Amino acid sequence: MDSQLITGVILLFILSFLLWWNLRLQALNRNLLRSEGELKETLETDPLTGLGNRIAMTRLRDSAEPINGVVTVIDLDEMKRINDELGHLAGDEVLSEVGNLIRASVRREDVACRWGGDEFVILFRNKSLETVENRMQQIQARLWRFRLRSFGVFPLRISWGAAEARETPLAEALAAADERMYRMKRSRKSSAAKPLRSALSPSARLVEEK
Repeated sequence: MDSQLITGVILLFILSFLLWWNLRLQALNRNLLRSEGELKETLETDPLTGLGNRIAMTRLRDSAEPINGVVTVIDLDEMKRINDELGHLAGDEVLSEVGNLIRASVRREDVACRWGGDEFVILFRNKSLETVENRMQQIQARLWRFRLRSFGVFPLRISWGAAEARETPLAEALAAADERMYRMKRSRKSSAAKPLRSALSPSARLVEEK
């Protein structure tokens, strides 16, 4: 066989192998990026509510990325008493359903996280304070008609605070919203003397008493 032909065949084989290897590396890189994205999503998702968790919000806060929009901090009133008087399964149901409601109230570009046990943070991107306040009133109205399995209608109340951010870091607006939320919480009279079960609908109380 002619030496030039042999050389050509060898070069063709090498080029074919390099092309195959390049395609293989691209596929491996895509799989790695997909796995990395799935792992990140798992690590930054709260399993109970389906929202982002504190890790996700902390990462955004610490990035010092300038944001435009409204940051809202939400706290569920009486959550400790729900767990103590109705049980942790009832408490988990409340948190799960509140997570569903929040997810239904935000857009893809917004960020919604469970910040702590019964505290949530929402970043409404490119929204006005007035629009967000209206949205929060709608969320409160929905929660006031909340139905708790095995207990019936169970009105839930939230304390919340909102702060605008205009090309400012998330941390600044988050601190202002948190302070306003606690201000609302402190302004309300405690209902500690009234058992939570008295808030249940009459039909639910009758079922429970049986």
